[in-house]
Amino acid sequence: FINPMSVISFSPRLPGPLHNKENQNHAAAIISERRRWDGRRSPDTGKDKTINKVGWQAQEYIAARPTYPFELFEFIASKTPSHDLAWDVGTGSGQAIPPLANIYGKVIGTDTSPTQLEFAPKLPNVDYIVTPPSMSIDDLQQKIGMSPSTSDLVTVGAALHWLDLHNFYPQVKWALKKPNGLIAAWCYTPMPKVDEEVDAIFAPFYRSSGPYWEDCIKLVDDKYRSIEFPFGPVDGLDYTGPFEFVAQKVMKLEDYLTYIRSWSAYNTA
Repeated sequence: FINPMSVISFSPRLPGPLHNKENQNHAAAIISERRRWDGRRSPDTGKDKTINKVGWQAQEYIAARPTYPFELFEFIASKTPSHDLAWDVGTGSGQAIPPLANIYGKVIGTDTSPTQLEFAPKLPNVDYIVTPPSMSIDDLQQKIGMSPSTSDLVTVGAALHWLDLHNFYPQVKWALKKPNGLIAAWCYTPMPKVDEEVDAIFAPFYRSSGPYWEDCIKLVDDKYRSIEFPFGPVDGLDYTGPFEFVAQKVMKLEDYLTYIRSWSAYNTA
């Protein structure tokens, strides 16, 4: 099972992406300044489109989803001169938390779903905070304890397309250290690659699921190439991405079907 991944990375001066792919998932990531929204909204309409992960079985969601490759986090960490504080937006059940906590002295994981956060790994240097779909800078200070220009890194794993980016990006800029704070966002395409026979069956199935996805999933299908990202590339890179990594996972057929059942489109249908 292989999901190709795209990653974009930025500093307050610069942006850039990354890609990965056994069962393979594609993911896209962006590094830029921190934003004020931790809720998930449709960038097309601006209306609240909070993901109802509670409706999905949280444990199944954790088991089904791919694990991000450690090379992704090594790449991101190599672009932040200091490793004091990282803020993971849209943490969910914490897939990005262990590698971040292994590198950064303190990690804050925020999400709108308390159910998902209950299943996130409990680590001594990690704080989890349930947040509303929209927040002001005052909320960042009061609810999260964030101060301006203090975060080395803001990460958004497979969630940037759900956010109201016009509100989020100013929040990122407020929270990130200057000039060396980074925002890194990544995604993976919903349809993983297995082999020609399996892909030939499930690719048409994925296309037929189109009416049940939010419009913003098109940004994921495009591997974040067309997502708004108003930042420049980080030092040592000529562009903001996406960069490609590979996430591999061994699955039985039932595991594969569980992964499909974790789609928001499946939940909608």
